[in-house]
Amino acid sequence: MQETTMKRLALGLGSLVLVLALLVGIPAALLFLAGNPFPSGDELSRALSTPDYGGEFLVGTLLPLIAWVAWATFALGFLVELPGHIRGIPSPHLPGLGLQQLWAAALIGAIVVMLTGVGALAGSTAGSPASAPASVSVSQSGTGATFGSTQAHGGTGAGSTDSAAVSIDTTVEAAPAAPIAAAPTYVVQPGDSLWRIAEQHLGSGERFAEIAGLNLGVAQGDGHSLTAENWLNAGWVLTLPADAAVPAAPEAATPAEHVVVEGDTLWDLAADAYGDGTRYPEIVAASAAVVQPDGATITDPNLIQPGETVNLPGVGAPTPDAVAGTAAASPVAEGVPVGATIEAASPTVTPAVAAPVDASAGVEANAAGAAAFSHTAPAHTTGGIGAVLAVGLLGLLALRRAGQRGRREFGRRIALPTAEASTLELELRAVENRMGLDDIDHALRYLAVWAEDTGRTLPSIEAIRLADDDITLYLSGTDPLPRPFRTEAVPANVLPANSTTAWTIDRAALPGVERVPQPPYPAFVTLGQDQAGAHILVDLERLGTLGVTGPLELRLGVLTAIAAELATSRRSEIRVTLVGAADDLATALASPRLRHVPDVATLLAHPAGDALAAETPEIVILALAQPLSDRQRAALAARSARLGIVQSGSTARAAAAPDRAPWTLNVDDIGAARLLPVGLSLAPQLLGAAECTRLIELFRSTAAHSVTGPEWARQMGAAGVGGAGSTGTAEAADVGASGAPWIRLLGPVEVIGARGVEPRGTAGGAELFRLPWATELVAFFTVHRTASAVDVQTALWPADLPTGLAAQQNRNALTNETRAWLGDSTDDEPYLPVVGADGLRLHPDVQSDWDVWRQLLGDDVTLTTTATLVSALRLVTGEPLSGLPTNHFVWAEPLREEITGAVLDAADELAARARISGDADSAALAASARGLVEPVPLVEPAALVEPVETR
Repeated sequence: MQETTMKRLALGLGSLVLVLALLVGIPAALLFLAGNPFPSGDELSRALSTPDYGGEFLVGTLLPLIAWVAWATFALGFLVELPGHIRGIPSPHLPGLGLQQLWAAALIGAIVVMLTGVGALAGSTAGSPASAPASVSVSQSGTGATFGSTQAHGGTGAGSTDSAAVSIDTTVEAAPAAPIAAAPTYVVQPGDSLWRIAEQHLGSGERFAEIAGLNLGVAQGDGHSLTAENWLNAGWVLTLPADAAVPAAPEAATPAEHVVVEGDTLWDLAADAYGDGTRYPEIVAASAAVVQPDGATITDPNLIQPGETVNLPGVGAPTPDAVAGTAAASPVAEGVPVGATIEAASPTVTPAVAAPVDASAGVEANAAGAAAFSHTAPAHTTGGIGAVLAVGLLGLLALRRAGQRGRREFGRRIALPTAEASTLELELRAVENRMGLDDIDHALRYLAVWAEDTGRTLPSIEAIRLADDDITLYLSGTDPLPRPFRTEAVPANVLPANSTTAWTIDRAALPGVERVPQPPYPAFVTLGQDQAGAHILVDLERLGTLGVTGPLELRLGVLTAIAAELATSRRSEIRVTLVGAADDLATALASPRLRHVPDVATLLAHPAGDALAAETPEIVILALAQPLSDRQRAALAARSARLGIVQSGSTARAAAAPDRAPWTLNVDDIGAARLLPVGLSLAPQLLGAAECTRLIELFRSTAAHSVTGPEWARQMGAAGVGGAGSTGTAEAADVGASGAPWIRLLGPVEVIGARGVEPRGTAGGAELFRLPWATELVAFFTVHRTASAVDVQTALWPADLPTGLAAQQNRNALTNETRAWLGDSTDDEPYLPVVGADGLRLHPDVQSDWDVWRQLLGDDVTLTTTATLVSALRLVTGEPLSGLPTNHFVWAEPLREEITGAVLDAADELAARARISGDADSAALAASARGLVEPVPLVEPAALVEPVETR
């Protein structure tokens, strides 16, 4: 391996030097030696009329010009090839420059390989993203086929496969019906690229195009196929050119089983079994379908439990996902007969005969792998915004956009933020945990009702831990809590320091609340997530003072996040004063409960307010380096009987509670902090400078003027159902008339008319939640009719990397289950066909009610007949793209706003006509549609925003 690396480095450095010499050295030398080679008029006339006895014209003019032309052709070929390598796209062919482009491609490829360490970028035709190198498995298959008419640049044409017999010890017996020669195959491993495969088995990475040409569009066992982007999925079986150097395939050994014991890790198991811990993905793949004692399967390589069973494939044996020569995985084109029979002359080689694969084989082949589908919503954004803060920010953003819609003119749409701000919004929607916040509010209100009914005081809760399945309250005393809360001992190093008991309640077992009291405990705020991913909240009013230490940038990030969460919280009875930082954020949020002052003197100069204000909790967030003096603290305490202080820097022991150690959040890094004095490790919640800037832009966009709307609809992707300006007819609103499945987007999202089995698990657990994901996938494809695997990954799981084993398993399992759910059309084509050269796509017969809406109304509702307006508005059944759990449709906010604006315009148009004609039914329909698409936000508007103009 080291020798190969050094060879690659030497080749890359040599190529780099040669490129510099050719592109820079040659013109420099020509300028130095020959100067300006272009002759003057007199020199040209003399050269044509007088013999060049001394060779002056030849050496000084003609040869330099030839050299300049040669240099220019190479430079042009280099410039043409360079973007293809950088962007991973085919390079155009320039007539007469084939040799120059070939030389340039070789030099650029060597330099790229040296810089990346692996074949991350392919040659002149396309790029092949690559990850870490992994072990390979090559086998011999008896499959040969014709794959259409695709021709690859720089390689063997893929119009047919003229593969000769591979030089290994096998005998090929051609069946009389169809004599087809055996073709060598390769099983893709995690981290592979076409360049790397070609480099290892064809002798040159530049021959990757030959492999691409042989496999482009060929259905694989997971239902996908190679596309022009050249992404590879582990487990694919690729056909190689006939001259590929391949070893004989070993017989697949039965994997050994290992029962996990305390202290085991997959890395250690791989190191023990193979001598290489990096081969743990082979164990993951081999164990994906193993049902564990609790009925689940291993989906997280970082989490295995004692008692679970894992499979250890034999050293050198292919893993279950990388077995070559099986019928489900062999790349056979549909409809091509395979009649070759291969007999092994050596007992160690037994290639299998592949049979044609029908359209549903991918679903059946991946039935076991489908159980690997799993997804957990991220606990925070890239910058550190947690789930609770995300809920508050998105709730306030919804109110701002409701005001935007109220101010917009007829036929226009609200302005949406810039690309960077939109990316933050997408992250917030992927992170928000609205249900978790609802459950916390429910539990605390239940305690408030219980305390009122029993005459008790509210329990002294210092902290809350919000986990996926339960909520734990940490009390500073021994107050008992009612059932179904259960008491638990507080483990060591679990907050809070002065708690004597912890009370836990299952989120699924929260009891009903007979009445809704005022929200208790208004000063709870998130500090971060513990090592298990649970959110930790503390009551700033109860703590009195919280210090934040660490680097200045991180301290400000924590303080700003606390201010933003309190300012956007649903709890209205709180005042927040931010001293010395983030004044632009306070202005952008424009929350009446949040104010900014430059220093403590200005804060104390403000009047204290009336008695009612004095009873309202006030949280003062000090972003100043100078701590409060005793006199300033006393002055603040006199202003409010319910005061909490969060300050930058450590805090002194409170005079009112000298026996209590002060609470301090010590932030060491962006993902590491410790809450003292308990020593609890946290990933701190942060709102750093970069995310704060994007957040400000996000909220500023809500004050922008409206924009023209039809362009948005065109940018969402054509669905192929009607044209712009179509007036339609009342009868055209028959969605699903073709008999194909269709999906409702103009209300609670639902797929109607699917012909297969819903993607639900047969037992409890996470498998029961596959249906929302499958529904969202169908909705995504009705809007974006074609998409790559990366597009799907980015839309449905924006916080996850689009590459890697887990991402691949999720995409494949969800796509295959959705394909089986939708079923096949009358011409036996799946409604969600397997991936082709243009990526994943949806059958053209599958529509949405939004497609039909656009077909009916076109771009100008004023030109639409009243009957058609009525038909269109009857399609509206609720708030657009609603009805699915939180964290779904994070990609669809522009579409949601376009649908909302379109329905409001149509409703206004119908209402105006109804007023003129006196049609009460049409007026009622218009009012109903307007109310359905623009419901009252589920927060207390008066607590968060000033009154906004309503339409």
